[in-house]
Amino acid sequence: MNRNDYVKIFQAISQQDKSRNFNFTAGHLGSFSNPFKVEHEIKQLIVNNRMSAFTFLYSLIRILSLLILSILPLKNLILFIRAILRKVLNKKLELSKEFLVVSIGAEKVEKDPYLSKILLLIKSDFDYFKIVGGTGVKNSGFIFFEQVFELLDFLKIFSFIFINQYLAIFSLFVFSFNKKSMGDKIFYIKNCLEEIVSGSFYNNYLLELFGNKVSKYDRYTKLVFPMEGRNWEKKIILNFNKSKCETIGFIHCAITPRHLSLTSEMFYDSNEVPSIIISPSTMAYNIVSKVFPTSNVIKGSFIRGMNFPDNLNVEKNTIVFALTSNFIESKMIIKSILDSNLQKRYKIEIRLNTNTSTFKKIKKIVDTNNLTLYTSFSNNNTKPLVCLFRSSSTAIEYLRAGVNPVYLNLKSGFSNNIFDLDNTYNFSELSIKSFDSFIPKEIGYNQKKCIEISNYYLQKSNFIDYMSCIED
Repeated sequence: MNRNDYVKIFQAISQQDKSRNFNFTAGHLGSFSNPFKVEHEIKQLIVNNRMSAFTFLYSLIRILSLLILSILPLKNLILFIRAILRKVLNKKLELSKEFLVVSIGAEKVEKDPYLSKILLLIKSDFDYFKIVGGTGVKNSGFIFFEQVFELLDFLKIFSFIFINQYLAIFSLFVFSFNKKSMGDKIFYIKNCLEEIVSGSFYNNYLLELFGNKVSKYDRYTKLVFPMEGRNWEKKIILNFNKSKCETIGFIHCAITPRHLSLTSEMFYDSNEVPSIIISPSTMAYNIVSKVFPTSNVIKGSFIRGMNFPDNLNVEKNTIVFALTSNFIESKMIIKSILDSNLQKRYKIEIRLNTNTSTFKKIKKIVDTNNLTLYTSFSNNNTKPLVCLFRSSSTAIEYLRAGVNPVYLNLKSGFSNNIFDLDNTYNFSELSIKSFDSFIPKEIGYNQKKCIEISNYYLQKSNFIDYMSCIED
C-alpha cells in the first residue's frame, strides 16, 4: 500500500466520525500505538475485504469482549474523579486575560515542549490551560482544563459517564447495519470500542465541553495552540470560530506522511480550520497552504530544536538512533540492534524524547540492555557519523550539524520519513533486518548544503519575525 491508499481510507473514516468523538479518525496516524497491527488489519479488512474464518471469529470475540468491558465504564469514572480533584485542590479560577493558550503536558510556560519560546515572547498576559494525562491533580504555573467546570457541569459530565457511552455504543450498533463492507465495519467498530473502554472517548467529551465553555466567556481575542491535526483541536476551533476570537495553530513538529490531516484535504470541515497557521519551514508552508487555502498560512520556524556546537569532529565509530515515543516501535528497533550485535561493532547512542509518557519505559529497555542513552554532547566535542532515525525532527537537527540521516524502514505503511513527502532530497533508508551488514557512511553534502536542506524542512530563524501575527 502506498500513502495515497491510506489517505483515501482515512478520509472515509474521518467523514464517518463527523462529531470528532474519537482519536483514530483524525487523520493523525501517530494516535495508533501499534501501527503494524493496524496496517495488517487495514490490508485484510478494508483493502482485500476478504476475511478468513479465524480473522472473523477473532474480531467478533474482540468486539464482544470490548462491549462487556464498556458496560461498566471504570476509566470514565476515574477521569471524572480526577477532574473533581483538579477543580477542588487548586486555587479558585480567575480569568481576566484576553489571550488564551491551550497546550499539552504538565510543564510551566518556560518549559512547554511545544510553544515555550514563542510564549515567552508574548508581551500580553494570557490564560494558560493544559491538557494533562496521568494522575497529577495539583497544578504549578498552568491551569488544568477541567478547572473551568462548575457544579452543574460536573453533574452533567457524571451522567455522561454512562449516557454518552451507551449512546455511542448504540450508534455503533446502528452503523453495523449500513451498506459499508463487513471489513470496514469491523475495523471502525473495534477501534471505536477500544477508545471507549480506554476512556479517551470520554476525555474528548470533556475537552469539547471545555471548548464550548471558554468560547462563551467572550473575553478572548486570540487563541494559540500546538497544531497536529487532532480531533480535540478541531472541536475547540469549531467553538471559537463561532466567536470573534482569532485562532492560531502553531505546527511545532516536522510534518511527515503520518500527518494525513495536515498534508491532505477532507480531514477538516471549513469551520474547524484556524484563522492563522504558523508552519515550521518552507516545505511545510508549501504543503499546508494548499491544504488550508482559507487560512493565513505563515512561514515560521522550528522552535524545539537543539543547538549543536560549531566545528564538531566526526566520531566515525558512533551511530545515534533517533527514536519516537512509540513503545512497540522502539522496543523492536532495540531488539534488532541487540540481535545483530551492532553495539559490539559501533558505539551506539539512543536518543529519546524526554517529554513523552513512554520515555521511562523505553529508557528502562535501554538501561537493561547496557546501551547508551544520549544525554548531551560528549566531552571531546564529537558528533556521530550517522543518525538512524524514526524521529524526523531529530534527524533534521543532526543533518544541520552535517550528520547523515538514514531512515529506519520498519516495513510499515505508516511512514514517519519527512523526506518522503516531497522527494526533493533523497536520503537512504535501512531495514532493521540489515543491521548485521550495515556500514555507516558520511553524508554526501558539505556543511553549508546540510544547513540549507535542514532549513528547508525545519527553518531556524528569529522568532520575532512572525510574532507580529500573534500579537497584533
